[in-house]
Amino acid sequence: ILLLNRSGMTECLGDQSAELFPVDLVTAAMSRAGDKLNKLPDNLSVTPLSINHYHKGYCKLLESLTTVGDVSLDRFREQFQSMVRSGSYYIMVVQDSSLEGKVVGSLSVVKELKFIHEAGSRARIEDVVVSDSHRGQGIAKHLLLLGVALAEELGSYKLSLECTEDLIPFYGKAGFKTNKNQYMELRF
Repeated sequence: ILLLNRSGMTECLGDQSAELFPVDLVTAAMSRAGDKLNKLPDNLSVTPLSINHYHKGYCKLLESLTTVGDVSLDRFREQFQSMVRSGSYYIMVVQDSSLEGKVVGSLSVVKELKFIHEAGSRARIEDVVVSDSHRGQGIAKHLLLLGVALAEELGSYKLSLECTEDLIPFYGKAGFKTNKNQYMELRF
């Protein structure tokens, strides 16, 4: 399998382990978060999304968040390649080594390029999810703080997220505040 990377170069995906973004960014985000970052149990690790995560339950995990539908491996690969080419998607997953690397948590940071703020970029956190069996271990907090640090590492001038009212206190602990703007949507 060949994949176009962010630089337009072709990479071989024979082992399906090519990552959505360089793992060095996760390491940099961990350093930036510093002491604020809670320690995860030793069997859990954070890594960028790869095609291999399709086989490790990534889509199944997302089903506990929203409707996923029938996403074949080929469709997953196509979407993954589009995300790599765009250079705007940073999906981190938490894997449990005691469950053969099953994906048990995930968070997405989406970078949006702007002309305002000196042609800067803003970021959004989306799709924060932890499997029912792994809740209460600090995974969501860990991912959230990594997402905040990653957005800073990417040079974003602002980071936002949308959540239900009952989750406002959780996100508030990470520094998020509600603002005067009202979120609106139009679904298709």
